[in-house]
Amino acid sequence: MAEFSGDGTVAADVNGAAVATLTSAQQLTVSGSFKEGSKSSSRRRTSVRRSFDADNEIITLLHGSDPVKVELNRLENEVRGLNVLTEELSKVEEKLKLAESLLESKNLEIKKINDEKKASMAAQFAAEATLRRVHAAQKDDDMPPIEAILAPLEAELKLARQEITKLQDDNKALDRLTKSKEAALLEAERTVQVALAKASMVDDLQNKNQELMKQIEICQEENKILDKMHRQKVAEVEKLTQTVRELEEAVLAGGAAANAVRDYQRKVQEMNEERKTLDRELARAKVTANRVATVVANEWKDANDKVMPVKQWLEERRFLQGEMQQLRDKLAITERAAKSEAQLKEKYQLRLKVLEESLRGSSSNRSTPEGRSLRSSLSSSTSSVLKNAKGTSKSFDGGTRSLDRGSRVLLNGTSTNRSFNQPCDGTKDAEAPNSWKGNPDEKPNEFPAAETEDSVPAMLAKKVETLTKAMEVEAKKMRREVAAMEKEVAAMRVEKEHENRAKRFGNSKGPVSTAQLLAGRSRLKNGHNGELDRSSGKSSVLESVVGRDFLPRGSGIVTRRPLVLQLHKIEDGKSEYAEFLHAPKKRFTDFAAVRKEIADETDRITGKSKQISNIPIHLSIYSPNVVNLTLIDLPGLTKVAVEGQPESIVEDIENMVRTYVEKPNCIILAISPANQDIATSDAIKLAREVDPSGERTFGVLTKLDLMDKGTNALDVLEGRAYRLQHPWVGIVNRSQADINKNVDMIAARRKEREYFETSPEYGHLASKMGAEYLAKLLSKHLETVIRQRIPSIIALINKTIDELNAELDRIGRPIAVDSGAQLYTILELCRAFDRVFKEHLDGGRPGGDRIYGVFDHQLPAALKKLPFDRHLSLKNVQKVVSEADGYQPHLIAPEQGYRRLIDGSISYFKGPAEASVDAVHFILKELVRKSIAETEELKRFPTLQSDIAAAANEALERFRDESRRTVLRLVDMESSYLTVEFFRKIHLEGEKNTNTNSNSNSNASGPNADRFADYHFRKIGSNVNAYIGMVCDTLKNSIPKAVVYCQVREAKRSLLNQFYAQVGRREKERLGAMLDEDPQLMEKRAAIAKRLELYKSARDEIDSVAWK
Repeated sequence: MAEFSGDGTVAADVNGAAVATLTSAQQLTVSGSFKEGSKSSSRRRTSVRRSFDADNEIITLLHGSDPVKVELNRLENEVRGLNVLTEELSKVEEKLKLAESLLESKNLEIKKINDEKKASMAAQFAAEATLRRVHAAQKDDDMPPIEAILAPLEAELKLARQEITKLQDDNKALDRLTKSKEAALLEAERTVQVALAKASMVDDLQNKNQELMKQIEICQEENKILDKMHRQKVAEVEKLTQTVRELEEAVLAGGAAANAVRDYQRKVQEMNEERKTLDRELARAKVTANRVATVVANEWKDANDKVMPVKQWLEERRFLQGEMQQLRDKLAITERAAKSEAQLKEKYQLRLKVLEESLRGSSSNRSTPEGRSLRSSLSSSTSSVLKNAKGTSKSFDGGTRSLDRGSRVLLNGTSTNRSFNQPCDGTKDAEAPNSWKGNPDEKPNEFPAAETEDSVPAMLAKKVETLTKAMEVEAKKMRREVAAMEKEVAAMRVEKEHENRAKRFGNSKGPVSTAQLLAGRSRLKNGHNGELDRSSGKSSVLESVVGRDFLPRGSGIVTRRPLVLQLHKIEDGKSEYAEFLHAPKKRFTDFAAVRKEIADETDRITGKSKQISNIPIHLSIYSPNVVNLTLIDLPGLTKVAVEGQPESIVEDIENMVRTYVEKPNCIILAISPANQDIATSDAIKLAREVDPSGERTFGVLTKLDLMDKGTNALDVLEGRAYRLQHPWVGIVNRSQADINKNVDMIAARRKEREYFETSPEYGHLASKMGAEYLAKLLSKHLETVIRQRIPSIIALINKTIDELNAELDRIGRPIAVDSGAQLYTILELCRAFDRVFKEHLDGGRPGGDRIYGVFDHQLPAALKKLPFDRHLSLKNVQKVVSEADGYQPHLIAPEQGYRRLIDGSISYFKGPAEASVDAVHFILKELVRKSIAETEELKRFPTLQSDIAAAANEALERFRDESRRTVLRLVDMESSYLTVEFFRKIHLEGEKNTNTNSNSNSNASGPNADRFADYHFRKIGSNVNAYIGMVCDTLKNSIPKAVVYCQVREAKRSLLNQFYAQVGRREKERLGAMLDEDPQLMEKRAAIAKRLELYKSARDEIDSVAWK
């Protein structure tokens, strides 16, 4: 019985009858209902099979073993195998590239050794030349004996020859390694050729696969035909399976119920997941609402910095929305008025058309000049009316011109009225579209003459005059209506602009956040934007806050560099002084000298020109009359560049100012003069751009005493004209006369207080005005911000301390000075290096696999390339055997010839063995170098790196020498004692072959003739070759063991043992020299340590202060 396993199982008996038995993977499908019936009992399947006995042939054709699929599976397996070969080919190519790179490095080393050899030979020649010169100069009797001169030279010559011998040995080793690499390259090339051949086979198989796919498609078409036949048979079978269908319907009903239950469970699960999702969203919404409510209840404040309820805010919002709706309604009314004007123009045009048609009809037989004049005057007047109407329709165009000015142009035009007889063309109408103005009292003067000539023109003239008067009345009425609407719209626009300005510049309703305001820093920004910004009194404000006259003055831009002014309050009674950061040890008690030093330091950077620089000048003033505050004086904004300044100075100054005021941790002091409109202040404009909420902006109004009589600045100071988060502060600076008279700041402050206290306009604000109040206000605000920022500052300091500690741990802590700690540090670093080196060997890091590659690829390839074919050739075997026998030929077997052939063959193994030792040595040296580079702890000690590298390389040299002696000893061991059992087996096999062939060799001429026959020598070469193959297999396994034992194992165990002993005997000074660090790294550590100490002291100082 034969069985074939595929998708189904077909059993063929002796008589040839076929019986189809369906496996669990593929059962016979009869109808759609039978798909569910496949899960029923075996009894029902047995009854179905009994009913199919008549159709076994068709079933066997449909569900038997498919040879096409079997062939396709076979081809797929071959394709997978070829893919595996392709991957192996890629690996071989990578190894080939690695071997090429290694060969190139070895060639470079060979070249280096040859150069050293040449240098040694040159030294030897130089020594010999010296000897010759010495012998030539030995004629003088007073010279010392020649032996005293030759002894050191001979010693040096001997050392040079030893060095040359050593270099020659190294050169030979490299040559052997090069040969082994070349053999590996040839083997790789053969492998590549085989892989390419296999790749071509893959292409052929893919083509065959495509052909088979076409055949499969043909078979599928045939299967479709068979399926039709199958369905016909199934239809006949269904008539005999009514009982089975009833059972299937019952099973289907049960399945439908089960499906319904599963659907219900799935829906319940989805609803539960949706409910969980909704619960999470509801909880998230509640949390968000609570946060919003907390923020709204705690941080929304009104103009008086008081908590404002949400209800009040909503009422104000609804009120503003109502005002906006009123504005929209008024705009809609304006649009309707414009539409009515358009309709009126259309009516005028219709009337004019009717009038022109009537004129054409009545005067069709007349072509008098009067008629043309009449028509031209009429068209001129009507076009003027239309243009006037068009001009009045422009009541609200949204442009930049003023509406009031437009209305005046419409109502009070300056151009004279045209009479009807005045010539008018399109050009003049276009030049003066709004110049027409009706006058009911004016009469046309050409109609009486027309009445005398003809009554029709007179009648037409009267009609035109009547229409003209009516049009003038309508035009006046329209102008009045348009003027009223324009006034209303203008008032609406002004009101809207005021509201927008109040919203834009007023108190922000959002939460005020000062978390990002850095403690101890505030910024002073310039005020009005003139050429020099001198009109705002910026320098005078600074001097008023400080209480000293110390800033440079003059024409043009005087402040050309930022001035960082740090005010420090000291105890009363101590003298005032100032210090510059660029001159830290010099105190200035004369503030005139401070002014000169500021000017000189500015000129040192910018020169005598009018250039600017963003390099700041740091000035600290210590005085009992100041508050603890830091201010920055910036160059004043300018609009145009004057002579000696670059064209980009306007943009440069603005960019410089923005770099300071855009930072969220600064306070902006916007200074504006009171005798100019606050809306034109560039200080306010720039402050609003960088600080829209006004949280960081303090407004200062100067020159209150220079305002025009009858005017005041209460609207600004009380926040009605321009609203800020913080109150405005008014200041009265010294006048130029006071400056010329050298009036001191104490008198200036007293005069300022008297001005505000006696002023009828500002008397009620006197307590909140003046330079002293401004300094206290800024200091108080700074203290408030500091209190708010203390937790975040402490958190930032702690975070910075942790980062600095981590950085110190990364680059290494300072090394102790005692010898014991230094020795411990060196040993720990060596252990870290040893750990990384062992990871390379054991597989934790790359590199150890290269040693396996030497044993698995390079050594076998080198052994295969040994010239045994040449050594065991027929000619060479005959020669060696004959020479070994001498004059007495061998009696039974040429034993001496065998030994010479075996010894000569085994000597070839020394080259691959030494090459393996050298290859592993170079790999270990490379791993040492990589391990030193990858040891993070050693990166800071370059001297120790070089010492460890030297000690490791010295140890590897010792291991290499020991390994070379071991592998050569293994080769010599194979040559010193031969395996006799191997030759005995060969002899027994030879005797068997001789007995079977004895009859054929009966005609031989004798033993001497047989001894020198070719067959005899071929047999000897074959036996020696077989023995050498056995030795090759033995050495292929023993050489890697010896190399690993002598080099790799020792490198893992005792790579730095001698170095440890040497370090233990060294003195403290030498240990310190080994731990020398990179100067840059030491500087970096010192800087980090200094920063760490500063941060710790800052944290301790903050903790020591009782912040309430």
